[in-house]
Amino acid sequence: MLRADILLAQWKMHGIPAKKTTRIKQVTSPMSLPFWDDFSFDGLPADTLWTEKSSVRIMKDMGNRMPSIGVAVFDGLNALGSPYVTDDLISSGFNDLLISRPLRLQEIPETERANKVYLSVSWQWKGKGEAPDAGDYLQIDFLDNTNTWQSVKVINAIGNPSELQFTTELIPIQSEIFFHNNFQFRIRNYGRRSGAFDTWLIDYVYLNKNRSATDRSFPDRSLGSQPTSFFSEYRAVPASHFKNNITLIGPEIEVQSNNAGFTVLELTTKVYSTYFLNGSVTTLPEVTLENNRNIEEFINFQRKTITLLSLPDENNTDIFPTSYDSLDITLSYTLGSGDNIPIGTDPFADYDPAIYAPIDFRWNDTTSLQYNIRSFYAYDDGEAEYAVSLDQDNYLAAQKFTTLNNKEDTLTSVYIYFPTLAGTLSNLVELSIWNQAGNVPATTPLQQFTILINRTGLNRFQKIKLGTGVLVDPVFYIGWREPQNGTVALGLDKSATTENILFENTNGSWQPVTGISGAIMIRPAFEKADFVTSIPEQEVQPLGYPNPTTNGTLHLPRSTIIVNLLTPHGVTLGYTTKQTESEMLLTLAQSYQGLAILSYKVGKNVYTQKIIFR
Repeated sequence: MLRADILLAQWKMHGIPAKKTTRIKQVTSPMSLPFWDDFSFDGLPADTLWTEKSSVRIMKDMGNRMPSIGVAVFDGLNALGSPYVTDDLISSGFNDLLISRPLRLQEIPETERANKVYLSVSWQWKGKGEAPDAGDYLQIDFLDNTNTWQSVKVINAIGNPSELQFTTELIPIQSEIFFHNNFQFRIRNYGRRSGAFDTWLIDYVYLNKNRSATDRSFPDRSLGSQPTSFFSEYRAVPASHFKNNITLIGPEIEVQSNNAGFTVLELTTKVYSTYFLNGSVTTLPEVTLENNRNIEEFINFQRKTITLLSLPDENNTDIFPTSYDSLDITLSYTLGSGDNIPIGTDPFADYDPAIYAPIDFRWNDTTSLQYNIRSFYAYDDGEAEYAVSLDQDNYLAAQKFTTLNNKEDTLTSVYIYFPTLAGTLSNLVELSIWNQAGNVPATTPLQQFTILINRTGLNRFQKIKLGTGVLVDPVFYIGWREPQNGTVALGLDKSATTENILFENTNGSWQPVTGISGAIMIRPAFEKADFVTSIPEQEVQPLGYPNPTTNGTLHLPRSTIIVNLLTPHGVTLGYTTKQTESEMLLTLAQSYQGLAILSYKVGKNVYTQKIIFR
């Protein structure tokens, strides 16, 4: 008998492989303190900090009220999205694992050891995942001078910890058996091994000397969330619905002070647009919406939600050109935090290089997000964190859509992401389109049809054309029936800030789904005969590498066109480019160390990437 708590309502969650990120070659030699990771890069943990990290995924959107964007996710899936065990759904054991790079703790003088060396780890129970059971736990171990792991902390899933707050554990390093030059620590989770269950999230891992048992304060201010959308819950809207209904909503973003004390912060917000017209692509100059906006005082770990007040002007042709087939708007935020300003150089500076160098607390001070005006509606950002399927044959699921223009229109196509998973998969699925009856899908669908599924790769959408189209009301639903001959799973985007859009039908009547956060990656399209689709929905970002780079040179695809290279404070960095037979080399024209924001175009696609120059 399958335990009831293994199911998420009538749904199953499946893993998706971690986003591939290019790092510099793994470094495993011992390093000096301090050790710091805030998991600012999504994909996999940094090779320069962790010797074992292949099972852990970094996700930008899995946490609630994150100290900074990006957390390490511990559950029953490895980084490839596969369960550790497939033949026993209820077996438990150790799953995901992070092991630090060796640390030279013998360098610490004996007088600075007792009650002065601490490891701190910030953790959250469940987040936007599945709650751990009472017998599950997170364990932290230290490697002693006999190469033996010693358990030093067990964090239990007892008493329903808050899924909305991160808790910081401070673990002292006291025994002399740990003060050797190959010291390591590891973090691992104990729970079910069969899937996306028993979720723990980790942020801000910090090991240093000159600390105390109450040292939870860092000279760090950060962006704690991705911005919400200009289009309410949607990340993309059809051009035909948007052009005559330009009503933008001020995006919200969360800002977190991770410091005990008084801080004054500033926020700069910019946009640039790329539009497509008659098969050509044009990138418009960047427009500043709010420059160094004072967002008031932050006191003692305060967190604030900041709403963008200066919205893009609908009459500004540098943002909204007079004519376009489709339009992409990239919104970027830069936090003026004062992070990494040394004490003594500014009255408010709190970065002591003697304690924190070479930590760079500015990595989490910038973020950007792209919004699309294309042919379709999309709640998702194009990247799935998980996949979902229905638990029983013939169960129905549907996702709700509401048009911007509040008018009926002809639905011409549907884009759906069908991930490739382990196990028996069905190659056929029955899809349906419903209008609304009351507050749920109607009993009888407008159209029902069976398609052959085309699973073409990670985050690649399949386009399903609807012949002459389907006339839908301003509120309509798209969904599927779970087949009898195998699993059909659809991509699930956890970044979607949606409510009350998912419905299920397990007994002949429709009910709202309450156990899943995020949105199914279904995109209804209202395409005209002359519509230019521009960027393929399945396009995966080509990343520059190595990142971080130590010689000031970045390798990019040969066809790359550089848009700009900026510091987090908006200062343009000079560079030169060189074409080889297979790639483009970008090299800094001057010496620079720190974070930079690179915007570049490959083909018709425009990308943004954080680069660390060292």
